[in-house]
Amino acid sequence: MSGSYEQTLRNLAREERSVLESTRGGGYKIILAYPNRYHVAMSNLGFLSVYRMLAERFDVSVERATLPDPKDERALRAAGKPIRSIESQKDLRTFDSILFSISFENDYINVLKILHIAGLPVRASDRTDGHPLIGAGGVAMMINPEALAPFIDFFALGEGEGLIDEVCDDLIAAKRRGLSREETLEELAEIPGVYVPTHFRVTYGADGVIDRIENLKGRSNRVPVRRLDDFHTAPFCSPLVTSGTEFSDMFLVEMERGCPYNCAFCGTKTVYGKVRHRPGGDVIRDIERGAELTSRVGLVGPSVASHPDFISILRHIEKTGMDLGLPSIRTESLGDDDIRLLAELGVRTITIAPETGTERLRSRLGKMMRDEQIMDLVFRAVNAGIAQFRLYFLIGVPEETQEDRDGIVDLVKKIRHRAREKTAGKKQVGRITASINPLVPKPHTPLMWMAMAEPKELLTHIRTLSGKLKKIGGVTTIYEPPKWSYLQCLLARGDRRVADILEAALLSDENWNAAMKKTPINPDFYVLRERGEDETFPWDILDYGVDKPALYSRYKKIIS
Repeated sequence: MSGSYEQTLRNLAREERSVLESTRGGGYKIILAYPNRYHVAMSNLGFLSVYRMLAERFDVSVERATLPDPKDERALRAAGKPIRSIESQKDLRTFDSILFSISFENDYINVLKILHIAGLPVRASDRTDGHPLIGAGGVAMMINPEALAPFIDFFALGEGEGLIDEVCDDLIAAKRRGLSREETLEELAEIPGVYVPTHFRVTYGADGVIDRIENLKGRSNRVPVRRLDDFHTAPFCSPLVTSGTEFSDMFLVEMERGCPYNCAFCGTKTVYGKVRHRPGGDVIRDIERGAELTSRVGLVGPSVASHPDFISILRHIEKTGMDLGLPSIRTESLGDDDIRLLAELGVRTITIAPETGTERLRSRLGKMMRDEQIMDLVFRAVNAGIAQFRLYFLIGVPEETQEDRDGIVDLVKKIRHRAREKTAGKKQVGRITASINPLVPKPHTPLMWMAMAEPKELLTHIRTLSGKLKKIGGVTTIYEPPKWSYLQCLLARGDRRVADILEAALLSDENWNAAMKKTPINPDFYVLRERGEDETFPWDILDYGVDKPALYSRYKKIIS
């Protein structure tokens, strides 16, 4: 176990804490857990933001926990010793609550692994008043929490800044009053946005489809998902900086939430609502705070280039001399001078997401991007000195044909030719990374009714495309194996019965094929089946105020 402790000390030594006023000041003890490795957790701004909010409360003592690195995880299991907190190496079982921040479906298994290695019963029904209360939030839970419902005592569904203080107030009050586990959950369930799975009964028809979702406590059968209205409530940036992350020594600053676009495969607009830009002045103030800690700043948001103050923010970063990190950005709306500014700030790769190889299929998905616009962007980027491109494509789109798949190769050829043409004789020769991934139909999108394409068929198409793209030269192809996309779809669209597969995977050391064979649950029912128009979905328990018939009408237009 000394190896695990030494790694913890190394991680803590690399952290710069000057943004935080406190981390362990109060009497209510909380573990904030991220279900992945330390370097991933400390790159997640949502996790870090909740950590900051908890750390700044005088009545809360917060520490973190992550999934141990593989070597340490094996050592803990072999020795039968529990996972411990990062800050003080305390047993997680000694804390009042463990709150998980969950961003990705493929991390669900890690939630169970952390509970198991901590020595806690993974099923909520097996835990008693002597165990910590287990809560969960994060964007994945805002999409569909049902696959994890049997393992979690309560979910906080919504943006943390508008919810975490209310949850903490109730937890602290319940402990002070000496309430039982069930009494505490009764109090929490009164908070809009808090979902207590045991308060709901889900019944199924003979065909396996959900027949009814019922609140057993007489409240609404739907849980509202909370959104933040006031972006002046707190800083929206990293509380600390460390070299031990995917974004090494980078200070992250959030610019916006929501998305101005309406892509049929993406649930961002539903989950986060209409686009909400933070005031440019507030973003700049956060950047100035980060400049005291590091020379690198990363801007975070679904579409940062659409921010009305994007260019003025970039110019401020240029004045500070900080290095800039950006997510994938849609640069179609940027002028030549703006792209040159990106180049001057050290941006060397432009990301473009055509999604499909043809305009016909693109328009069906609501991706209004013409080939002419893409080539114009490539031309202007190379002129500015940015000669590398990352391209995102989807495979398995409804109504996709061989012509659409061949269109991916043709488009990449054109982009490669344009980049080589402009960089001829120069040291930097344009290179392209083409990311080709299966389309995973997600809840709260028009495609949630569709059947995902068969993994074997998807893999065949991806391998064929990779072979053709390789012949172009200067093109690197990356992709997510369809078997993992299948799993992601299963967990994203699963109901409570899928929890049996998750638990079986935990007990079979993540052998998913074995886990699926050990349970009577048919995963194809969730992944490869087209839904009926009026089917009740597991995620219908969440209230976003979305017009479901309107989504279905759009789905029918996509597949017609």
